[in-house]
Amino acid sequence: MFAYESPFDVEINERKTTPWEWEAVESFGFYRVRSSTKSAAASWGREIADWYVMKLFGDTAPGRWSSTGGQGWIDEGEHDPLPPDTLESPILSEGHYPSFQVLHEWLAG
Repeated sequence: MFAYESPFDVEINERKTTPWEWEAVESFGFYRVRSSTKSAAASWGREIADWYVMKLFGDTAPGRWSSTGGQGWIDEGEHDPLPPDTLESPILSEGHYPSFQVLHEWLAG
């Protein structure tokens, strides 16, 4: 699973100082990535995040998601349980761009 935070979420999360703040407002999104290695999955996850932001905002995009402070990581559930809706998220195969509409419906909830 490729999990990510928007630049806004990164800024808000950096301000949190107590455990209850983390539980109350932690915000991130995710989608699953099928890839040959964990590092390739992380790279493709970042590529899709950049692609999605550019498709979503077009000419008014603030820049690439990765260059504006977005954070992304691969989470295999080794530390905390994965979100309950993990299996409902789209599976994105390395090297293949998904349907924008399908990805947007998932991410926009």
